Amino acid sequence: MDFTDGTVRLLEERREAILARAAGRRELVAKLADRIAAHNGRMTGLGLQASRFCTMGCARCCAMIFFVTPPEVEVIAFHLLERPELLALFLGNSRRREELLTPHGPLWGRCQTATHADDPALASFYALDIRCAFIAEGACTIYPVRPLACSLYNSIVPAEVCAVEPKVYETEEMRRLHGETRQELARLSRGALPAGEWRLDVSRKVLRRLVELAEEI
Repeated sequence: MDFTDGTVRLLEERREAILARAAGRRELVAKLADRIAAHNGRMTGLGLQASRFCTMGCARCCAMIFFVTPPEVEVIAFHLLERPELLALFLGNSRRREELLTPHGPLWGRCQTATHADDPALASFYALDIRCAFIAEGACTIYPVRPLACSLYNSIVPAEVCAVEPKVYETEEMRRLHGETRQELARLSRGALPAGEWRLDVSRKVLRRLVELAEEI
């Protein structure tokens, strides 16, 4: 995405208009947000039972690439629009992140088509430690409405090991609950929220959706 000063101005100028126009579907977005927040709380609790190593301030896993569904993108976008300070922080982080990604365009392109978790391109990209644009001071700024995939990641090894090779902890129960909730989100959003790709890169997908909303006004 070509992230320019115009992108920032567009969002700043049209934030209130977007929220006003969205009044008709605010109830749906609110319901989705409630389900995402409740599910994230449950999944985080399950993960913490198994992990003694994940603490606020690490955010190592937030340099990884996560799947995100269109309903989740919608909820995160409106979460930012209703909180100007978070929106400004996200836009600033997005600009810096794009600057970091630019020299690694070919590698980033290969990551977009990776189909296996052990793809060498993913390992090379994670080693760059380019964090998600929602991270500030080692913490997630959208934690209550973070993507469901994010809540599944918990480390079963010390942080210094994660710095070399991020680990994943996912129990059978977590996989089942995760699948059930995604089905519920799809059912609720079918025909009501914009369709789109299911992958990749949460930061860019939310930024793209914000620009789309601004351009609709």
